[in-house]
Amino acid sequence: MPTEIYLVKVGMTMTEGMVSAWYVEDGAPVDRGEPLYALETEKINMDVEAETGGIVKHIATPGVMMEPGRVVGFIF
Repeated sequence: MPTEIYLVKVGMTMTEGMVSAWYVEDGAPVDRGEPLYALETEKINMDVEAETGGIVKHIATPGVMMEPGRVVGFIF
């Protein structure tokens, strides 16, 4: 069963953010703890790490704003 990759919520007031860049190519392997994507919000930029290892499938297009909690990809 695939693991969902979410747009993480940073802080109580965050209402939107985006994947500004994927560090792991679509279809490429990733290890647990490896930087997966760059999160950009109005107030902060940070790297989000993979929660598990596997093959990455992107759903979100970099640069598109969305609400926190949205699924941006999967790890199979």
